[in-house]
Amino acid sequence: MFVLFSVLLLAQSTPVLTGREVPQLSAYDAALRPVFEKWKVPGAAVAITDNGRLVYARGFGFADRDAGIPVQPTSLFRLASISKTLASMTALTLVDEGKLNLDAKFLDLIPHLPQASNPAPDPRMASVSVRQLLQHVAGFDRDLADDHVIFYNTASRLFNAPVTKDLMTRYAISQRLDVNPGTKYAYGNTTHQIVGRIIERIVGKPFEDVLREKILLPSGATSIRQGRGLLENRHPDEVKYYDYPGAPLTTTPVVPGAPRPTPRQYGNNWLEMGDSYGGMIGNAIDLMKYINALEGRRGTALLRPASLATIVQRPAAPVTQTGAYTGLTWRITPVTGGQHWWHSGGAAGTRNLLARRQNNRDWVILTNTRPEDEDSIIQDMFDAMSAAEARVTAWPTHDLFTEFTGSAISTGTELLAFQSSGGAAPAAQNLQVTLSPAASATIDPVMAQVNGLPVATPASHWLRIDRRTGTFASAAVSVSVDPRGLESGQYEALVRVSTPNAVNGSHYVRVVLNVVNAATFTSIRNGASLSAAVAAAPGSRLIVEAAEDLKAESILAGGISVQTVGAVSARRVDFVLPSETAVGSDIELTATTASGRTVRAKMPVEPVSPGLYSAARDGKGAALAMFWRGESEPQPAYLCGETCETTQIDLGESEEDSVSLQLAATGIRGQSDLTVQIGGETVEVVAVTPSESEPGVDLLTVRLPRALIGQGELEVAVTSAEKSSNAVKIRIK
Repeated sequence: MFVLFSVLLLAQSTPVLTGREVPQLSAYDAALRPVFEKWKVPGAAVAITDNGRLVYARGFGFADRDAGIPVQPTSLFRLASISKTLASMTALTLVDEGKLNLDAKFLDLIPHLPQASNPAPDPRMASVSVRQLLQHVAGFDRDLADDHVIFYNTASRLFNAPVTKDLMTRYAISQRLDVNPGTKYAYGNTTHQIVGRIIERIVGKPFEDVLREKILLPSGATSIRQGRGLLENRHPDEVKYYDYPGAPLTTTPVVPGAPRPTPRQYGNNWLEMGDSYGGMIGNAIDLMKYINALEGRRGTALLRPASLATIVQRPAAPVTQTGAYTGLTWRITPVTGGQHWWHSGGAAGTRNLLARRQNNRDWVILTNTRPEDEDSIIQDMFDAMSAAEARVTAWPTHDLFTEFTGSAISTGTELLAFQSSGGAAPAAQNLQVTLSPAASATIDPVMAQVNGLPVATPASHWLRIDRRTGTFASAAVSVSVDPRGLESGQYEALVRVSTPNAVNGSHYVRVVLNVVNAATFTSIRNGASLSAAVAAAPGSRLIVEAAEDLKAESILAGGISVQTVGAVSARRVDFVLPSETAVGSDIELTATTASGRTVRAKMPVEPVSPGLYSAARDGKGAALAMFWRGESEPQPAYLCGETCETTQIDLGESEEDSVSLQLAATGIRGQSDLTVQIGGETVEVVAVTPSESEPGVDLLTVRLPRALIGQGELEVAVTSAEKSSNAVKIRIK
């Protein structure tokens, strides 16, 4: 027993290491372990190149500590402010192409993002150049006023518009500068948020697309992409992030619904808002491809010599920085024969360091936590890497890049384009994917975007990917799109194709859906539950809403006029789906707006679409129900004043007492396989009859068992054909 315990203890205290062991570089293993242990880093990835060859790629610790999943060299991490280097290097490619002048006044380059008129714009803003933005000498000082690009709620209120990257940029440039432009170095995020919008305006594409075209694809860095702020939106292969012990919580101000206390690393969707200043993710391997491609240490140089020289230029006087200084985004450390370039990245849950070094030995460290003392860990990283390098006596001659860029995946096309008009779904498109022998594919549709911005439900579900593996080493990937619920615009998504062999990385195919004049209802809901209607039953009530006023009399279902039963507003109409509607196919719903525009959507028709009415007609809380004992008069099971509350239902003292409950429902007419549960107990269904006064409403009568006596407020729900209704409440005395 003692021996077994000792073995287990030893195993638990040994750091987890992945990736190829390189004996010549074991000094790096030894130097980094104490740093990660000291700062309680759950997981890290480290990569080193020597003259353009990848000689070291290792994962330390856990990508997901709770699940025991180790970090791989290819694990994805948030890059945080390393993203700024990606933005500035993309800008320099536009300089090389003659499309951007670094000394141009930045306001002249984004006329589509006007400043607010109240308060009056700071006149100094008009003198700020792109170069000053990239050198952090534009006059923004977050030590005095914080980063303007994180005040989402204030910006939304100022412009009375939803939060977007463009909106946050407009808000930032509508503020007063903290110091005169060109007089002080002050690091911050606002500058590179603006640079991202400049790049988009010049090229006419989203920042991520331009970055991919100009930097990532030429260097082979396919893993780098837009990150996502919320835990549930984490990318496949992305690590989980951890804050330091005792760190404060935040709320979710940008997420729909009531703000809730949340760990800071997953507090909101700031990554989506901060693409060009801190929103990208990627793996250590691809960061080494990127840094080595800038000046041609590996393959063709991405930048011309003049632009490379611009990176290391000091800001003009009177800005002074002694020792290390900031050139064009990069921190520059003068050394014999040239300069080291480096940039750190930090946010709640991550602290990173990327270094391009004069001796052609470049490296990166990515972690999934940020200690409270975030500056000291960066110094420890520098010291560990320098000490390890000094102990290396012979550098390996291998190149591990070949292990991470294998040919296991190839595709016949990079772009699948779709056209849609009037809401009709385009035909499925097939993409042929060739796989290495004995490999199988994982297909992952990444969240869609419309016009460069993430789209919310239901638009995020417009793309469906299916895999059909053949008998040989190939697979057919069926890509289908459905434009229901999508407004006009260009929708994009990346399809990630990967094999189980992690060293082969992933391949991405871009899917584009161009929706033209596809005017749709903004929502279609079950008339009782008010939840989104994924299907409708003949004779059931539906609610449609549109962005414009609707002509209620114009609503058609499969070309047949419907019976309208009320309108809460001109943009919402309640109606009954015709009882003769055929089950088993989609029906097209159309309506005409007050402006003469036709809106449309398709809805699957199924035998049942259960929904229960509440007394407040909001699909929750007290049930819209009546109860009675024996032959007595029915009484309401609710009482409505400012709010609707449940009233007590007395089941009586005698075993002979029989109490019935009648619920108002929709979508269950003619169904014999109904199951009704009250407080989790299945109760007897007595009858389902149509309401004589309310079209589309079904009256569901059940017997209340005496086993419910004394249980107080209980939830009621109905199920049929594996479809469940919303839950409403009754109260049993």
